[in-house]
Amino acid sequence: MKEKIYELCPHCNAEVSVLWDTASQGYLTNCPSCGKRLLLCSECVNRDGCDYDQESGLCRRVVEAMWKELSDIPLEVPDAGDEFFAEPFTLQGISFPAGITRTELWHWFDDRHPKGVAYLLYGLRKE
Repeated sequence: MKEKIYELCPHCNAEVSVLWDTASQGYLTNCPSCGKRLLLCSECVNRDGCDYDQESGLCRRVVEAMWKELSDIPLEVPDAGDEFFAEPFTLQGISFPAGITRTELWHWFDDRHPKGVAYLLYGLRKE
C-alpha cells in the first residue's frame, strides 16, 4: 500500500515527499527536485544496523533489490567460457557494460553485500 514518505535529499537539501510502497517498490527512487538517486532511509526497518555506504550510495536493501532485478536480464551462454551479458543494462540506477561476465558481476555483488553473494544465492553467510 502506498503511503506518503518524507525524506531529505542529500544532494539538493530539499525535503521531498513521495507516494511510495517500499514493500513492492523498494527503498530507492529519484528526488523529484534534482533527479538524483534518493534512498528512503526513513522507511528502513533496520535503522540500528544501517549499512549505508556514502561512497557507493548503496545499502544492503538496494543491493538485494538489484539482485532481484538481475533475474530479468538475459545471459548469453557460449559453447566455451563464462556466461555473459550481451547488452548493457542498468539496475537501480547503476549501469553495467555489455560483455560483463556472470562471474565478474557476482564478484561485484559479493563486494557490496555484507553477507556476500552466497547469501543472495542460497541464504548463506560468507565467512
